[in-house]
Amino acid sequence: MTGALSLLLPAALAAYFLYQAIRRPIFLLGIPFMQVMARSVFFWELRPFRMPVALGTNGVILMWMALAWIWCLLCSRMETGAREPLSGRRPPRLLPEEYLLVALAVLVLGKILWGGIVSAGSQTVLGQFAPWGLLLVGYFFVRGAVRRSSSQDVAALLLAVAAATGIASVLFILHQGLGISIYSTRAYQIISFGGQKLTRTYWIMSPFLLVSLAVGATLIVGGASGRQKIAALVLAGVSLVAVLISYTRNYVLAAAAVIAVLVLLRWLKERRLDVLVRRSLPIAAVLACVAVVLVVAMPASTAYLLQRMGSVTNASKVTSDENLLVRQSDLIGVGTVVYGHYPFLGAPFGVEDDFSRRVADWIPDSTWTGVLYWTGFVGLAIVGAMFVLFGFRALSLFLRTSGSTEFLAAVLVSGIVALFINSLTGWSFLDESVYAMGFWLFAFVTGETLKDMESDAAIGREEIAVIDEPAGSGKISGALR
Repeated sequence: MTGALSLLLPAALAAYFLYQAIRRPIFLLGIPFMQVMARSVFFWELRPFRMPVALGTNGVILMWMALAWIWCLLCSRMETGAREPLSGRRPPRLLPEEYLLVALAVLVLGKILWGGIVSAGSQTVLGQFAPWGLLLVGYFFVRGAVRRSSSQDVAALLLAVAAATGIASVLFILHQGLGISIYSTRAYQIISFGGQKLTRTYWIMSPFLLVSLAVGATLIVGGASGRQKIAALVLAGVSLVAVLISYTRNYVLAAAAVIAVLVLLRWLKERRLDVLVRRSLPIAAVLACVAVVLVVAMPASTAYLLQRMGSVTNASKVTSDENLLVRQSDLIGVGTVVYGHYPFLGAPFGVEDDFSRRVADWIPDSTWTGVLYWTGFVGLAIVGAMFVLFGFRALSLFLRTSGSTEFLAAVLVSGIVALFINSLTGWSFLDESVYAMGFWLFAFVTGETLKDMESDAAIGREEIAVIDEPAGSGKISGALR
């Protein structure tokens, strides 16, 4: 049964995204999404999506991202032609916050050039540069693909990715929550609790789990109805159960933040308490159902989760939590070394000593140790500012738009918040399996914003054309009739 599932599920997902890409090119970007969550949906069982092997995992993912960008570009040009607007204001080539990415690119490119000069090990230099290069190039490909696709198609892609994550969440719940063997991946921790054996592993958990929760919750508080509302309730419920049985406190807090942010966004948009309460009641119902499912079907898992969460809800336990103290010690250690030796740009690419190897071991516990060590305080400020500015850009987009763009903006705001929270005690965008897709949320924000600006500019040009039209022309007469 499991063997058939490991072949049929990825084959069905690949066939769906490839078929949809024929008429909606952005869906080709679904292949990189599936490759990033490969362990949770068995996607690496499909050999064609692992080739060419010589490129490595991240190289293959980046190749498919490039193909998606090229396909979107070609289809966009075939639909609209190569015509450029003759007049009117055009949107900027770069948003102001994208200059932070330019600055980060200059920083890491400068470091690789310097590392190539002073270091004898070119392979080490390239290996340490690779995560940053993949992040930046991947951002460019996703940005280009989103910008050349309609918001309706981009929203449909996000819904499809969320649905695939929902399927992966069900399998994760069966495997880790109910003890039904689905995956062959070995657990990194086995706990005996309440007379039961519990396992913990994050490799089989989709990296887009919190985004899937955001999609479901956005549809619910946005007033979805009919079958769409039922699907949204199921998606949000399944995602929440998966988050909770991960036993990861960081994920639980991020999930709570996602829901709180989405409710706040709806309040900022409508400013009506009755609407807010009515839209929030289904969320409360989902939370109640999730609690019942956990207590009835997974009592030992629930008790273990509550025990772990107890250290977060108690202030005295938070400050003495061993895991938090270890992460704090790692970050202080990195900060001390960086401040004393290379405060501005971080450790040079090519350095290969005991401390750099320890930093590599610490990054899974906190992304920011890697950011600080390899890019210094300058890079730390750049990446931190990116979260703030792209978050506010997505918020602005949400407040001034409607329909598919509003939906995307809400998911992006909550997704950026969740990504930041996750980065405090996890790999986040420096997870070695997601390098190329690490900045996809920021790229989506840029692509949607530029399309919105282009739409405003097009409306402005049409208004100018109407004003400039001779008073007796047929166009104005027709427009007034």
